[in-house]
Amino acid sequence: MIANATLESLKAVIAAQGDGTQVLGDEVMVMPLPVELIDPKAYRVETDRVRGVQNDAMIRVERRALEVRDHTAAVGDRVSIKRDRLDAPVESYEVTDIKELSAGEMLELVLMVRDDETVEGGA
Repeated sequence: MIANATLESLKAVIAAQGDGTQVLGDEVMVMPLPVELIDPKAYRVETDRVRGVQNDAMIRVERRALEVRDHTAAVGDRVSIKRDRLDAPVESYEVTDIKELSAGEMLELVLMVRDDETVEGGA
């Protein structure tokens, strides 16, 4: 894995309000975690779309790094990623698919850009 970004925030969606606004659980990240951010090639985007998975970006992260934080990655998790470059903004994504790599030691999280409303904690 070549770390080129940091995972700044990770929260699971724990509920949805009547108007569709999603409710997020507690923050999993105690400190930023280095990850490999991948911009998918057109072929991968199309292949995933055929499977019903939106793919705007992907990250690779060590499974162990998430388990240490008592979290098992799941579809629907909300993540905030910051690319390792000067003045890069923090970008918000939702996990749409998860693949195991390297005999399950690494996880590839497929992400879709999120800009909708969420509510912190409580339902």
